[in-house]
Amino acid sequence: MPRIINEEKSVNSFEFNERDILNEIFISDNYLSIIYTTLISKVSNKFLKDKFNEILSSIKCEENECLNIMFRNGWVSYNTALEGDISTVLKEAKNFLEEL
Repeated sequence: MPRIINEEKSVNSFEFNERDILNEIFISDNYLSIIYTTLISKVSNKFLKDKFNEILSSIKCEENECLNIMFRNGWVSYNTALEGDISTVLKEAKNFLEEL
């Protein structure tokens, strides 16, 4: 399966560097996303739910920006999807929607 990857930007592995910082931010944001998603599902106050959704949206944007920076520097790569895999997921999604 082909991978989508950029040339890796080297960093000094013995010092806390840009790659480490981005990785820590991404991990923290991921953890916060889980917490806020759970919180949103539990809260009943509409005002609070809306505010928490705004915060979650901001966290998700930051997560994506971290991944984009890491991808540009070659620290993250992605697998390309095979046509058969895409078709399978699409069929499963359509079946799920029909059951609803």
